[in-house]
Amino acid sequence: KGKKVDIKVVAKLVEAGKLTNAASVASSDEDAQPKNNLAKAQSRLKPRLKLVKRALTSRVPKGREAAFRISVTNVSSAAISNVRVCDPLPNALSFKRSAPRAGRDGDSVCWRSRRLGAGQTRSFEVVATMRKSRGTVTNRATATAPGVGAARGAAGVGAGQGVCPGVVSRAMRRC
Repeated sequence: KGKKVDIKVVAKLVEAGKLTNAASVASSDEDAQPKNNLAKAQSRLKPRLKLVKRALTSRVPKGREAAFRISVTNVSSAAISNVRVCDPLPNALSFKRSAPRAGRDGDSVCWRSRRLGAGQTRSFEVVATMRKSRGTVTNRATATAPGVGAARGAAGVGAGQGVCPGVVSRAMRRC
C-alpha cells in the first residue's frame, strides 16, 4: 500500500509519423487517485532517404555511351512507400536505356518503388549518349516520397577522347 514502482519501457518505432504509446496500471487495493493511473508518451519518426550517384566511366568521347548508377537507401527504421527516383538528363546527354526499365517524364528518366524497407537499398542504371566533345557533364538525380525530404546526388563525367573501359556493368556492354 502506497508503494511506488518505476517501469522503463523501450520501444523501436517501425512506422513513420506521430505515434502515441499509452500505459495504465490497476491494483486490487482501492486507489485514492485513479486519474493518475494512465500515462501517455508521443514520439515522431521521420523517414529519410539517401541517394548516391556514380558515373561508371570517367571520360566518354562524343557519340559514345556514358553509364550512371543511382543507389537509394532508406536510412530509417520504418518502411517508406511510393519512392520516386528521377534523373533529369542534362542537354549534353541523350537517353539510350535503363535498368530496370524507367518511365520518361520529358527529359527525365524516372523509376518508382512501391516500398523501400528499413535499411533497404535499390539501385538503378541509366545509359546515355554523350553529345558534348569536351568539358565535364554533371548528371543529377533526386529521390522523393510522400512525407519524406528529398535526397539528391550528382556525378560528373568528362566529355572527350579517352579509353573506353572494359565491361563495368551490364548497362555498359555496348561501350
